[in-house]
Amino acid sequence: GSPGLSGHQIVFDTFGQASYIADSHRTVNCPAGKKVLGGGWLNFDGVNKPLRGNYPSSDTGWTFRSTSGGFRIGVYAICAFTS
Repeated sequence: GSPGLSGHQIVFDTFGQASYIADSHRTVNCPAGKKVLGGGWLNFDGVNKPLRGNYPSSDTGWTFRSTSGGFRIGVYAICAFTS
């Protein structure tokens, strides 16, 4: 077929208060063969927390990093096959 994107998928994972500590990071990865197109994060606790980073960690993953911990987050990566 012609060049483009196929197999669009959003990969999502949650990280709870007990497993998330200050100045650490959490990454979600695309399934084998797919590339990350974008991503983001959600704060489930509704508390304003300082964001250190929200970025692609590689061709296949998305990372969230904060300067404080103790809250529940969700991190997602938008993935697809590229050609």
